[in-house]
Amino acid sequence: MSDEALTLTIENAEALPAGLPSRFALEEGGKAVIGRSSASQWQLPDPDNHISSKHACIAWEDGRFVLTDTSTNGTYVNGSGDRLEEAHRLADGDVIEIGHYRIAVSLGGAQAIGDAAAQPCGPEIVGGRYHIERDLDEDAAFRLCHAIDVQLDRPVLIRVAKPVAGDEAKALLDAHFGYWLIFARQPIPGMPGVIAIEQAAEPPFIVSEWAEGTPVAALLAETPAEAARPLLDRLLREVLAMLASVHARGLVHGDIGMDNMIVAPDGAFWLINPAPVPSPDADAAYPAPELSPGQPPTAASDIYALGKLIEDAAGRTGATMPAVTRWMTLPKVYRPSAADLLDTLGVAMGAASVAQPAAPAWHAPAPPPPPPPEPAEKPAPKSVSWEEFQARKQAAAEGGDAGAAPAPSPRK
Repeated sequence: MSDEALTLTIENAEALPAGLPSRFALEEGGKAVIGRSSASQWQLPDPDNHISSKHACIAWEDGRFVLTDTSTNGTYVNGSGDRLEEAHRLADGDVIEIGHYRIAVSLGGAQAIGDAAAQPCGPEIVGGRYHIERDLDEDAAFRLCHAIDVQLDRPVLIRVAKPVAGDEAKALLDAHFGYWLIFARQPIPGMPGVIAIEQAAEPPFIVSEWAEGTPVAALLAETPAEAARPLLDRLLREVLAMLASVHARGLVHGDIGMDNMIVAPDGAFWLINPAPVPSPDADAAYPAPELSPGQPPTAASDIYALGKLIEDAAGRTGATMPAVTRWMTLPKVYRPSAADLLDTLGVAMGAASVAQPAAPAWHAPAPPPPPPPEPAEKPAPKSVSWEEFQARKQAAAEGGDAGAAPAPSPRK
């Protein structure tokens, strides 16, 4: 028990999902991070990702508890419409608003709840040079963040590994790093390149190029119906070319969806955010029917997802689908590869209707023609004795038969 302690209690929720506590306490001299991430001292779940992984920090400074906002969407106090711009000294009775949570502040003697190690407040720096600007998403293995490389003053995308516990979580993390190591050695046009991989760092992280552009879904919403079909044709060609390169390296994308495609300012399509390793909370945009939950994605499931995406885009815009799209959503055994589809597009692309798609270049070859009929078998010659042969010869001579066979040479 300490002389001064801070207690935070959620007013508008009696319980949190997964048994997380709705009350948190901090003793005098303590420090804690509040956020969406499981690495926070007090985790506030938020499926809409409005709350940042590291949303706010509370620390004991100069004899008072001080609240600092470190979020993208803001921390609010006592009903103010303005987010915190500087550190706020907490008082008994204050109400903090983080996302949709209203949190009551109580000061007095209390036992601290939770024993997680404190994290530093203020800007988060990873690897000594990557300043986390905002959290974008997270899965079972990584936090996905927008960051600034302070040495080169450029934006980057950084995947910060979460703390691992147990062999299964470690194997999942190792599989992710293995994928990115292959990808780093063999860059793929149209996908952001890998800048740095630091698996031995604390925390481990992966840095990629930052791809700036317009989400494909937003572009489709602004595209008139008469211009949608050429856009879908180009989208299909460019993404198939990327997938052909990915699959040729023995890799997969794993999460083909409109959220993971953008259009760069120069009009080129970018394929971002691969998810090659299945996570327990994975939720693919267009899951292939042959994959059970938890099964790793395949090259065939990438093709299926792209086919469904084109169907979805055609439905949104009222455009006709490229003819080959029908073949991309066939059962796996009949589904063509990205390279085969690229070969086929020269014939099928531009068809006015999808009712009867052109025969693809990858269809099974025609069966060989049947072999010619065997000639009728000649009857075996009938053997005759020497005496009978002489008799026939004599009869032929008497009848003037010029076609009679000559006598065989006498036997010796």
